[in-house]
Amino acid sequence: MLTFRSSHPFADYFQWQMTLVVESIVAIPGGGQTLAPAPLFNHVSAMAICHLLATRAIKRSGAAGRIRLRGIETIGDTLEEL
Repeated sequence: MLTFRSSHPFADYFQWQMTLVVESIVAIPGGGQTLAPAPLFNHVSAMAICHLLATRAIKRSGAAGRIRLRGIETIGDTLEEL
């Protein structure tokens, strides 16, 4: 996943969402790095797109993704979400 520096927090959030059903995903560039000047954007729109993509990825991940997600949720429940 490729983002501008100003959208890095959203990339981190989206990366976290995707790791629920995908084992290997990397946000580029990393925190504090940049590839180009970053435009201003609407945070609500960015979060809505992250939510839409995450929801579709979870649905498309099929049984394997649901098993992975269930395991992660079980660990969170066991740890009481710390």
